[in-house]
Amino acid sequence: MKTEIIEILKNNGLKKTPKRLSVIEIMEESEKLLTPAEVWSSLKLKFNHVGLPTVYRILQELEQIHIIKQILTADNQMKYFYCHAHSGEHEHFICEICGGVECINSSKIRNMLQELENELNCVIDKNLFQIQGICKNCKKMNKKLSITEREINED
Repeated sequence: MKTEIIEILKNNGLKKTPKRLSVIEIMEESEKLLTPAEVWSSLKLKFNHVGLPTVYRILQELEQIHIIKQILTADNQMKYFYCHAHSGEHEHFICEICGGVECINSSKIRNMLQELENELNCVIDKNLFQIQGICKNCKKMNKKLSITEREINED
């Protein structure tokens, strides 16, 4: 585990407990969005006595200190992912098929937010801008599937 993560925990008054560190490890190793129940299932492999409420609490703590991010999926489920970029404002692209997440650091998005601040004469300190779609790998697989489907239909 990166010393940066340990420092973030320490600076926010959170101890590096075995369960908390294991949740971070589970999130770091996952390449997709995880539900609290999925994190709990993985955590139960390491710890005999761990409840789902403990997992929810740890996820909430880690989200508050920006180690993980929480999103609401199209099917209204709360899911979490480890965010590799702990500094700077950025957005995320979430694949609706595989659940993969990519960080987006776009000046276009920052410019749009700046324009909104100017237009509304306000200060935006939080946004829930989330981009969802089909990632390049799933898009590629989808093209292969549709070619195969056409070949089957032609027979």
